[in-house]
Amino acid sequence: AVVSTQSTGVGRSMAFFSGSIQSGLVYDEPQSFKEEVECLESNCQKNLSLIFVNEKNWDKSLEYSKLALERNENDPKSLYRHSLSALNLGLLDAAESCCNKLLELEADNKLYLKLLRDIQN
Repeated sequence: AVVSTQSTGVGRSMAFFSGSIQSGLVYDEPQSFKEEVECLESNCQKNLSLIFVNEKNWDKSLEYSKLALERNENDPKSLYRHSLSALNLGLLDAAESCCNKLLELEADNKLYLKLLRDIQN
């Protein structure tokens, strides 16, 4: 039987059983915990991509935005950074493809429209 529950600091609980901890840590919802970890990993990839955009390290930005897009292919931040990085690396087809996905999500976004004009010029 569960005697007490303590927060792990990442939104899940560790259940402690009377007498001793049985089979290590127990999480209420392993699937939800896994999704939470994947979300954190994706956010880290998006943040790394932004850091490399700011440093104009287009190869690394492209790499991390691609990893983030593997988890969520319609993430606007990742699509924008991927498109911008591809443009700066001369990968115009990839840049335009990502930019078109952005415009499908938000057709009137001025930043995305400017990026498309930059790609096409």
